[in-house]
Amino acid sequence: MIITGALLAESASVVDNKLNVTGGVVSKCRAGQERICNPMLVVLLSSEPGETSATIDLTVTGPVGGPQHAQVPVAEASLGGEVGFMLLPLALAVPVDGRYLISVGAADGSIELPLEVMG
Repeated sequence: MIITGALLAESASVVDNKLNVTGGVVSKCRAGQERICNPMLVVLLSSEPGETSATIDLTVTGPVGGPQHAQVPVAEASLGGEVGFMLLPLALAVPVDGRYLISVGAADGSIELPLEVMG
């Protein structure tokens, strides 16, 4: 599987088997009292012929503390053709204001998305 693109959206959904992004692409987030940001991660994919399972590596690095890592399975429906996508709602704990970096990767490389957090 190859990650061909990624973005953080205010909202995204699947409509008639197509990606529907509403509210625009975000690069800033207000944390509020609970210190949580909730962007939607949209990952654009290209699968290899015959590929039926895959995971993406997700890393969030903030201005303090170490990076947080997770492996996220890709739904089989997203792997059926040359062009696919997956949606991942995020609930990011952001204890301090500043620049956070969200990295989305697979075997062939990664894409980094900055997110500026304000209280």
